[in-house]
Amino acid sequence: MNQKNLNDIAAKIAAADHAYHSSGHPIMFDQEYDGLRALLKTHDPTHPYFSKVGDAPSDLWVKAKHEMPMGSLEKLNTLDEFLSWTSKFPDQSLIMEPKMDGLSLSIIYEKNQFKRAITRGDGLEGEDISANVRKMKNFRESIYRGSGIFEDFSRAVRCEIILPPQDLERINSVLPEKDQYENCRNAAAGIARRLDGQFCQYLTLYYYDVVPQVHNLESLQMDFLKVLGFNTVRYWGGNAQDLIAVYDEMKKERDSLEYKIDGMVIKLSSIELQDQLGSVNNRPKGQVAWKFDPPGAATYLKEVTWEVGRTGVVTPLGHVEPVWIDGSTISRVTLHNIAEIKRLGIGIGDLVMLVKANDVIPQITSVIEHKNNPIEIPTICPCCKTKLVGVRWQSTNAPYNGAQLFCPSEICPARNHLRILNWIKVVVIDHFGEALLETLEDRGLVRMIEHIYRISEEDIAVCVGEKVAKKVMANINKTRTLPLEKLISGMGITGLSTKTAIDLVNNFGDIEKILKISVDDLKKVRGYSDISATEIVGGLQKFEEEIR
Repeated sequence: MNQKNLNDIAAKIAAADHAYHSSGHPIMFDQEYDGLRALLKTHDPTHPYFSKVGDAPSDLWVKAKHEMPMGSLEKLNTLDEFLSWTSKFPDQSLIMEPKMDGLSLSIIYEKNQFKRAITRGDGLEGEDISANVRKMKNFRESIYRGSGIFEDFSRAVRCEIILPPQDLERINSVLPEKDQYENCRNAAAGIARRLDGQFCQYLTLYYYDVVPQVHNLESLQMDFLKVLGFNTVRYWGGNAQDLIAVYDEMKKERDSLEYKIDGMVIKLSSIELQDQLGSVNNRPKGQVAWKFDPPGAATYLKEVTWEVGRTGVVTPLGHVEPVWIDGSTISRVTLHNIAEIKRLGIGIGDLVMLVKANDVIPQITSVIEHKNNPIEIPTICPCCKTKLVGVRWQSTNAPYNGAQLFCPSEICPARNHLRILNWIKVVVIDHFGEALLETLEDRGLVRMIEHIYRISEEDIAVCVGEKVAKKVMANINKTRTLPLEKLISGMGITGLSTKTAIDLVNNFGDIEKILKISVDDLKKVRGYSDISATEIVGGLQKFEEEIR
């Protein structure tokens, strides 16, 4: 990746920063933003962008300098990254608190009285939004005397401006559609800086720090704020393993909280040690933010190949520049079907965003930058060269339906290969793996499921040796007689799982009756739609001879 590409990526990130900080209306999703930052950091960790914090304050508000800089936190996305960070401090106690999804603020008090409230801005200078902050919930105009802690409280209290989810709905209901806020964080950032102060009464302040410090432990700092009457965030203390359990629990509970969080903040309990460690690019070494969102990364789509499934559906497979996501290197991603390609508007060479769906399956969620090089849609099967048609069993002569492609050939090697693998898995022929199947196919010994029961032990021994061959043959022989439901489900018919096969046996009885059922018959069984019933009945008719 050349320097121009890296500078372009940095410019995109900076534009997203500005859109968020200036208006509260984002121009990209969080995962795209984090993915671009990760891509830039991988290829150019010293890029000037990383010396920035936040965004320059708006000219619409009076600017004010922070007496002590407000930094940002280095982000972690995985358990491995968290363990790597904590391993640097093996004997240190840690503190964890929710990472509030709002706008960071510093409220300055002088001799117990509120003086001003400044947004984080670029970390050194922010916007004085005191007039709006006075309208927010949990705002303190003064610190009561006689607390026994400070007769003269002159310090800055750090907090987060939050909008509760129920109030977002209330605010959006009275705004024109074009002015509505996408989420609570963006709404909090935008409303807090509205010049007319409208809706600020819905915003809530949650406090998490006081500077200069009054104690040497993070927990005591928080307890001090509570004693003064500030509405503080929750916190937990412990070692790395303790906090992993807290993280997992909070990830489950976050949707039920009265405020939005997007991760957890972890700090060394000792503020003295934090000060000794210092910071890099205004990011303290003794604090990090562990994000909840499924890990994502930005990369480039190099090419697209097309694969034939056992039912004949031809699926596009994207090949990307290898990228590290959540503990593994990703070089291939599913593109699902042609409809998804069209929805994304994706093309060869595009800069794309990858995430692990359900934290497991890698997929492209968006295109960050188009190169205007469209993906070529095939018209013939990439395996057997048969003309491709529509996807449904009953409509193999139908015109292309715009969503998926289908190879109608009954002798397509790719389809048969996957059907045989499915059979081996369903009926459980141990030691009969894909490598052995491919070798037998290459030798012309297996082309259909029934061929498995015609090969000899000697045929297998040529491929894997006599010892393994004996085991394979013994396992093949165990499957020569099967329960009816396993026989049917092993055929690889679309929509016909083991559970479906059991339904068929329970509702229709023997094989003769099952092979004669109609679509209407199956639709009378609870849970079967017209589409699923048509696929199953069509599949049974198609493989009737093989089943018998």
